Amino acid sequence: MPISTYKQLMLYYKLSKSIGASSDIVTMLKRSISAYQKELNCYTCAIIRLLKQANNSFITEVNFSLPYSLGITGQYEFIQKNIPEKFTEKELELFLETLPLIRRQENLVLHITSLPAFGFLVLITSNEEIARETLDVVTEINEKLAQTCHACFHIQDLEDNEFMHRKLMDQLPQVIFETDLAGNITFANHYANQIVGLTHDEAESKVNALEIFPDAEFNRAFLNFKNTLLGIEQAPAEFRIKKNTGDIFPCVVYTSSIIKNLKVTGIRVVLIDITERVKNEKIQNEYTGRLELALLGNGSGFWDWDLQTGQLYMSERFRAIIGLEKDENMVDFKSLMSIINEEDKHEINRALTDHLSGRSPYFVAEYRLKAHDNTWK
Repeated sequence: MPISTYKQLMLYYKLSKSIGASSDIVTMLKRSISAYQKELNCYTCAIIRLLKQANNSFITEVNFSLPYSLGITGQYEFIQKNIPEKFTEKELELFLETLPLIRRQENLVLHITSLPAFGFLVLITSNEEIARETLDVVTEINEKLAQTCHACFHIQDLEDNEFMHRKLMDQLPQVIFETDLAGNITFANHYANQIVGLTHDEAESKVNALEIFPDAEFNRAFLNFKNTLLGIEQAPAEFRIKKNTGDIFPCVVYTSSIIKNLKVTGIRVVLIDITERVKNEKIQNEYTGRLELALLGNGSGFWDWDLQTGQLYMSERFRAIIGLEKDENMVDFKSLMSIINEEDKHEINRALTDHLSGRSPYFVAEYRLKAHDNTWK
């Protein structure tokens, strides 16, 4: 729309300058609407937002107004009479075709203009109508105001989501922290304070995440972080982590990149303490070693089947009995069953079923194995 007069040009400039000064929706609208109110000599200004419903209908609500108390000033009823509370898609389409709309009530003049894809801007003046040429300027400026409203709400949604996300992370029983691109910690959850000793104040003071790794783990941790930032997916890896007390504990480290506005902005790290697991593995290894020494004296071997992982462990003596070379291995129980005599498999399956179902306290079975040299043991 060509702006024909200097007055309209200045109006365009002043209104345009007032929009987008803040990413906070209330602050932005307060400044913008104050400018509309002042420059257009309005008694009341209000933003009416259109909210789409599940059935493709729309409802309206007052999103912001100056003065704030529309109900007290009596302007709300005036607006309600001229803007329906609900629209169908067709009704909204027909209503938008009537804008800008001007209505009178006693000494008040109501002007309804469109905020494209957002809602309506309502301007109420005393006695005097706003000139059509001026409303044309307002309509053009409203496009920028509507876009800025959408942007502010989008930012607010992102901030709300981030707040809820971090609140959830704060409740999880794992160490979770986030870093910027330089590796400086920008967020640490409550559990990080308990386990690593990293307080919220320390997180705010740019502690680098690599500082929690001992010197021996530094290079491996640095490579993990670097690859994560480059978008190279990193498998969970075991590391030793250093507390601020100097104590060391084992954990599994999960890393993933943080992406905002289609750009990598940092790393999210989850540490799972595996102290108990490592302790149990040590006890099991010691037990296995003692068992092997005890069985070695009478020439016996044994195998151990982990039901959770499916992995099969064979003692050195057992491997020697069936003739497995050092670089050969049977990774699961199915592999072991493949060398058991067919006539013995039924008895093994019965004994195994009885033990796993609790009918027998032990798995006891007698069976023949086919050794590497095709002899039966």
